[in-house]
Amino acid sequence: MSAGLGAARPVTLMLSGVLFLILGLHGRQHLRAGTPDHLLWVCYVANAVMGVGLLLHHRLALGAGFLWVCIGLVLWLGNAVGQFRYLTASEPDVVTSSAMHVGGSACGLLGVIRLGLDAHAWIPAVALLLACQLAARLFTDSALNVNAVFQIRPAGLRLFPSMWSYWLACTVISVFALLLLNRGLGCLFAG
Repeated sequence: MSAGLGAARPVTLMLSGVLFLILGLHGRQHLRAGTPDHLLWVCYVANAVMGVGLLLHHRLALGAGFLWVCIGLVLWLGNAVGQFRYLTASEPDVVTSSAMHVGGSACGLLGVIRLGLDAHAWIPAVALLLACQLAARLFTDSALNVNAVFQIRPAGLRLFPSMWSYWLACTVISVFALLLLNRGLGCLFAG
C-alpha cells in the first residue's frame, strides 16, 4: 500500500460509513412504508456499490457507483424541480432521498478526489445499469416503473413507438453519457 493510500484510509472509511448510514435510513424508510421495490433504483444500488468501493479502496467499484450517482443527481434534481412538492414536502422519504442523492454525491466526490477515478469505470457502470434494470423487471411492481423498465416516461411518449425502442435509446444514451462522464472526470481525477 502506498503512503497516499494509507493516508486516505481513515477518510474513505468515514465516507463509506456515512454512505451506509444514509442508505440504511433510506432503506428503512422504504421498508417501513411498504415500498421495498424502490430500493432497486440504480441510484440506490450505485450508492451501495460506491460505499463498498470506498470501504475496500476499490477504484473501479467507487468509480462505477460515482458515475451513476452523478447522473442520478442531475435526473433527481430535474425531477425534484419538475415536481415542486419535493422542494416543499417534509415527508421522511423526501429527506432521506435528498440525503442519498446529495450526500452520496458529496461522499463519492471526496472519495474520487482521494482515490482517483478508474479510466474504465464506465464499463461496470453499464453492467450496474443492466443488472438494476433486470432486477427491477423481475422483482418490482410494474406500476412503479422502477428504472423506467415497464413504461415509457411521459416525455418520451411522442418520440418512441414502443417500450423496446425507448429502452434501447435510453440504454444507448446512458452508455455514452457514462463513457463521456468517465473521460471528462478522469481528466480531473486520474488515479
